[in-house]
Amino acid sequence: MSKTLKILILVLLLAGVAGFVLPSQVLLNKIWEGLPFQIFQSSAQEELPIFVKEEPLEKPGRPLYAPDEIIVKFRTGIKKADIENFNRQQETVEKYESPYAHFKVLKIPATKTVGEMVEIYKKNPNIEYAEPNFIYCAFWYPNDQYYQYQWNFDDNHTNNPGGAAANPYGGLNGGGIRMEDAWPIITGSSSIIVAVVDTGVAFEDYPVPSYESGTIKGGVKTYKKAPDLAGTNFVSGYDFVHNDTHPNDNNSHGTHVVGTIAQTTNNTIGVAGIAYNTSIMPVKVLDQAGCGYLDDVADGINFAATSGAKVINLSLGGPDPSITLENAVANAYNLGVTVIAASGNDGTSAVSYPAAYDAYVIAVGATRYDETRTYYSNYGSSLDLVAPGGDLNVNQNGDGYNDGILQNTFSPYTDRAPWCVSPGDTKADPTDFGYWFFTGTSMAAPHVVGVAALLLAQNPNRTPDQIRNILQTTAEDKEDLGWDQYYGYGIVDAYAALTYSPISITVIANDSFDYGTLPLSLGSATSTKKNTVELGKIPVIKNTGGVTVDLAVKSSDATGGTTPWDLVAAGSIATDKYCHQYSTTTGATWYDFPISNDYTGTVKTSLAVNATTTLDLQILMPTGSTDTTQKSITITIRATQSP
Repeated sequence: MSKTLKILILVLLLAGVAGFVLPSQVLLNKIWEGLPFQIFQSSAQEELPIFVKEEPLEKPGRPLYAPDEIIVKFRTGIKKADIENFNRQQETVEKYESPYAHFKVLKIPATKTVGEMVEIYKKNPNIEYAEPNFIYCAFWYPNDQYYQYQWNFDDNHTNNPGGAAANPYGGLNGGGIRMEDAWPIITGSSSIIVAVVDTGVAFEDYPVPSYESGTIKGGVKTYKKAPDLAGTNFVSGYDFVHNDTHPNDNNSHGTHVVGTIAQTTNNTIGVAGIAYNTSIMPVKVLDQAGCGYLDDVADGINFAATSGAKVINLSLGGPDPSITLENAVANAYNLGVTVIAASGNDGTSAVSYPAAYDAYVIAVGATRYDETRTYYSNYGSSLDLVAPGGDLNVNQNGDGYNDGILQNTFSPYTDRAPWCVSPGDTKADPTDFGYWFFTGTSMAAPHVVGVAALLLAQNPNRTPDQIRNILQTTAEDKEDLGWDQYYGYGIVDAYAALTYSPISITVIANDSFDYGTLPLSLGSATSTKKNTVELGKIPVIKNTGGVTVDLAVKSSDATGGTTPWDLVAAGSIATDKYCHQYSTTTGATWYDFPISNDYTGTVKTSLAVNATTTLDLQILMPTGSTDTTQKSITITIRATQSP
């Protein structure tokens, strides 16, 4: 009786757990050790104060959408006359059509509700979708405590004398993202454009237009550039709230966000930014109260994606999913733009939109100094990463100040009846600059955006998926091993991301080394005398990645027919039971494949980059078989980073 056996080798690559040594940074010490003592100074060497924004004790429920508008997308090819006729029948008026996605904003009649009109339009077969014009808001949690140092970047040169290693709460990086090790590698590139889709940015000195004068403090005639953005690179943006080419900030939120990404750095004044040589594209989609409508947010994203941005920061969101919004982030992703968004500040198990669009957006939650999730940070199945967002209720680093995120911005809009513009609000003064402490997932997201900009400066050909993979693979793991709903893949680690080397092995001459069909004889096998078949092909495994790896193997049972052959130890061969062995010493010593079908079979440890090793294989046949069907075996080789 004869049998045939088909063997296939597969390759599996896994990221290993790597420890990173913090190199000494003598030069960097001299550059940065004096920085915290200069945070009060402006470009004119005059002192600027430190503030926090007071938050009302109670928050009324915010409106979910514009009460008199809906968004409608008619199908391609529908005649303009037919569209106008249907709108006329429903007594709606077209207010706006997106030049990017071609959806329309329609004003509805006063006698109808938004819900009623959405249902009417959905029933028309000529309409792709209809939905409310949802409202999205900036995510931030300012409080009433002062904070002095940027522990969120690196704890080595704050008022904690021992640095990250002395953090009483443990953690790899002392609450920060290890920027002091990352900056010597790269500080960004002006060719990489980051779009900040937000409340605008204090990026220029510009006369306040008459139609904007009522949105800021009375008597202010000119928008001013933030003192600590004096050396930051800016490219042309757009203001979708006022429909002009001057997206100036009349809230203060967007300016703070930009500071985390690209504050002018190493200029003897103020505070630092992560990727401070990056170019910023200001895109204004939120009004003076930090609120914006869906059509503006979607068009802001589309504008950025089609105007040269490589990364988009979205420190905004809301609880409502939207086809218009999903289409916008999908378009950006498909154009090669890395989209990063805040998870939301409700402290609930539902990540906000657009962060929750998993396929297109990296969702970022917030941590505090002790590297735990903040009380306000949304979590859940869509969360990808976390980053410092701060908590002004505590002073965990013992520096005498509660722990917020510090950047240069101006006296902000104070919302007395959140979430949108209401009587009694205190308007922002975009000429009254200081250093302000904000907390929130709005502050966490730009940490990840800044690191993404550094990765693109390092290699501008990286795709959004590659950026995501690097950030997630190198994040400082928290809570459960690997991904979990509270921390995603962990806290972003700038140095680990910039020094990441992918794991890769190749089975020469091809990834799937197919032995073909082998005729095997069972006749002479007994429980004490093995019928051994040594396979004639010897695969060569090469480390084609960037780090030293360990190799492990496993073998499957022999499947096929009515009765598979079980994989057993050499001493347990019987009917329908076989042993599979491997050797890395050209047959001098043979090892049984693990019968548990796991990776306890070690082929090679510490295989260096570009080095090779061989894998000899042999089969110890069963004493008999209950069927004559061809069997097949899969051998999988796993590579993990060496410790």
